[in-house]
Amino acid sequence: MSMEQVLGRIHDSIYTPVWEAVQKIMHLEPNLEKGNLAKKIVKFMNRAASDESLMTLEWDSLCEKLVQNMCGGGYAFSLGESEWFNEIDLSPALTAAAMVLLPAAGWRVPAQQAHELISSACQAQLDKKTLEKAMWEMCENLFGDDEKVRSKMYNAISRSYEPAVETAKKDLTPQEDIVRVESFMRAWIDDAACRAWGGLHEQAEEVMTQDTLVSIFDHLLQPFGEEHEFSAIPKIFTEEIGPPPPGWDFIPTVVEDLFNKWNNPESAPPRKRRKKNSNADENEDNVFNDMNEIVDDFAEPVVAVNKEVKAKFAKKPKGKPIHNGHPQCTSGTDCVGTPEEALVQHVLVEGPGDLY
Repeated sequence: MSMEQVLGRIHDSIYTPVWEAVQKIMHLEPNLEKGNLAKKIVKFMNRAASDESLMTLEWDSLCEKLVQNMCGGGYAFSLGESEWFNEIDLSPALTAAAMVLLPAAGWRVPAQQAHELISSACQAQLDKKTLEKAMWEMCENLFGDDEKVRSKMYNAISRSYEPAVETAKKDLTPQEDIVRVESFMRAWIDDAACRAWGGLHEQAEEVMTQDTLVSIFDHLLQPFGEEHEFSAIPKIFTEEIGPPPPGWDFIPTVVEDLFNKWNNPESAPPRKRRKKNSNADENEDNVFNDMNEIVDDFAEPVVAVNKEVKAKFAKKPKGKPIHNGHPQCTSGTDCVGTPEEALVQHVLVEGPGDLY
């Protein structure tokens, strides 16, 4: 079939399950015409399925990308604030679309297997959107009067989340569920605090107090109150034990440990920009073994403070200094350095990372 024929069949196959899903949530949207809402959702789903790159993927990646296209595109942007957004179940409709795409792409997959994968992917996308909402609302409430602080704190907390999840998942040591939850939380707090400190610069000491950090992560344990089951702790770690309740004493302990480490001059986060050194060329091969020793150019580290980081200074570019950022810095126009200054590169498990 041509792609046009595939999309025609998808449209025919998804309309009924979308209509059925809409009927179940219309009590939450009494002022909206059922048919209009169903047509909107069908339109967004057709657009998600029209991505021709889907036809080049493995079957499971195809299903996951289809869900990502739907939940991360215009559908979420246009209707994401609706009261029913987290209640509607579109996995049957997305499965119907997948069961047209899969054979067209050369895959024969049982419908039940595709539905299980799509249902899981849909829930993961909803959890991601809910987490982003919880983080942003919290930052608005805490730092609403200062746009820069609000933005830097949100970026630090949100961008450190997935690396912390991966850190906890990659630890294959047999351990109790609560120990894995603690591993995730420690990595998240450490990484988020370092990112925030680097991004806030001169405001860091004022904003980044122990009480503030404890309040942030304690709030995210149950961001929407006791009546809402959502928690920022990933469900994969808490399926058997449930998430820790607000007031969990582990969070203050982690934050205190972090500040105690920072109070050590040798491991404190950078407070001042590195002074120009006429002998910088002699220092180009120096290796920093602790992230907290890295200069202030390293604005948003991607590893926790208790992880070893090895970074080498790059050679200084020649020419007249231009005070509009370093051309090779990952921060782009937000770079606070100059072309004449040295760079520091992240070193990750998988290899070289970003330059700052």
